[in-house]
Amino acid sequence: MRLFNKKGHNLSGYGNPFKRNLIVVSNVDYISYKKQNMAYSSQVEIIQQVLHSFKGSEELDYYIVPFIRCCERVACEPDTNVISNCLHYLAEDISKYNFSNIMLLGSSVNRFLSVSVKDYLDSVIISSNKRKYYVNYSPLTKYVNDDLYKVFETKLVQWYNTINGLIVDNYKIVYL
Repeated sequence: MRLFNKKGHNLSGYGNPFKRNLIVVSNVDYISYKKQNMAYSSQVEIIQQVLHSFKGSEELDYYIVPFIRCCERVACEPDTNVISNCLHYLAEDISKYNFSNIMLLGSSVNRFLSVSVKDYLDSVIISSNKRKYYVNYSPLTKYVNDDLYKVFETKLVQWYNTINGLIVDNYKIVYL
């Protein structure tokens, strides 16, 4: 199983994991794969642009990881085995850092929660271990759909406000 770097370890996330706020992007993009660092991800760049323009600070109080970190080859299509293996790495990160606020983006929503973004966009899904899962569209909608990108920006800022205690009642609560 290829883990997206020469050392055979999966690509580390970007940001501060000790703040307990996690953003999960769908996959590792080509540039971050080549540079072996999520800091070079176009998805990370988009997320930072949205949150930096909103909060006016460059302090990272969230951690960004890719859901799909492992494939047999670089351009493989994720099948159920790849998804299952990658889920293992994500679960390790969630447990290791005890994340409590988790924003799943794009296809990671269906792969992790087996729900659609559209159906749960206005919900917070609370698991039995009290973790809160939020869903949103992919940051890459910026390049293909202006309307979805505006929704992405709005929901990302709403999530950020919620996890920082600025807004608490904008979500329908769903229990797993």
